[in-house]
Amino acid sequence: MPGRPPPARGALAALASNFALGQGIWTPWQMLAWGACGAAGALVAMTWVIHPFIGTPYTIRSFMIVVVAGVGNVAGVILAALGLGALEQFAGFLLGVEFQLGFVFALLLAILLWRNWRLRRERRVLR
Repeated sequence: MPGRPPPARGALAALASNFALGQGIWTPWQMLAWGACGAAGALVAMTWVIHPFIGTPYTIRSFMIVVVAGVGNVAGVILAALGLGALEQFAGFLLGVEFQLGFVFALLLAILLWRNWRLRRERRVLR
C-alpha cells in the first residue's frame, strides 16, 4: 500500500481491523474517522518534523500525572495535571525553559523514591 493516499490507507486499515475483530454497524463511521486521521497525519507531516522521539516529553508528563494521582482517580488526575503544569511553569521561570522537562523528571524520581520509602516504612514482616 505505499502508493495509496493516507485517507485511503486509514480507511483500509479500519476495514481490515473490523474483519479481524468482527463487523459492526459502526464500520463505515470508523472507516471515515480513520481516513480523517490519515489525512490529518499527512497534513501534520508536511508542517512538522516527525521523528521517533516526538512524544517522549508528553509520555513523561503523562506518566508523572498517573504516578501522582493514581490509576482511575479522575479528580486526582485533574488536580495532578494542574499542579504539575503550575510547577513546571514556575520551574521554567526560575531555571529556564530548557530545564522544564528535566524538572518534571527530577520531580518524578523524587515522588517515586518518596512513595517507595513510605511503603517500606509501612510494610510489616510476618514471623
